[in-house]
Amino acid sequence: MNRYINLNRLEFVITDACSGKCKHCSIGELPGSNCVDANAAVTVVRRLAERYAVDSVMTFGGEPLLFADTVCKIHATASDCGIPKRQLITNGFFTKDKHRIDEAAKALCTSVNISTRREKSICPYHVARSLILKGSTKSAV
Repeated sequence: MNRYINLNRLEFVITDACSGKCKHCSIGELPGSNCVDANAAVTVVRRLAERYAVDSVMTFGGEPLLFADTVCKIHATASDCGIPKRQLITNGFFTKDKHRIDEAAKALCTSVNISTRREKSICPYHVARSLILKGSTKSAV
């Protein structure tokens, strides 16, 4: 542990790919398809949680749930390491598909921020249903 570094939050930009073209965001204009390496991210979470009092892990970027397996691995590892806050920022596209709702619920997040500043809104019932399954909270941006 380094006494000069106070590392208490980890943030992962999962991808530059996105399923939306939200007016407030520049990511939707990118032709991205890259994804963070899940195994490397898990290793980073484990190593830093061993050395620092990490309080929070956040996943976001483009639309992270395009790579739901990666998001789930990162948050599951954070949970295993005792990191109390596990946050996800998403555009909520997954609420149109029951399989995706289950994937999002498996992410073990303690809070999910949903950006819905699009012309077509998503169904908040599905969002609430999926997050309640895991005791998560929801807030709309």
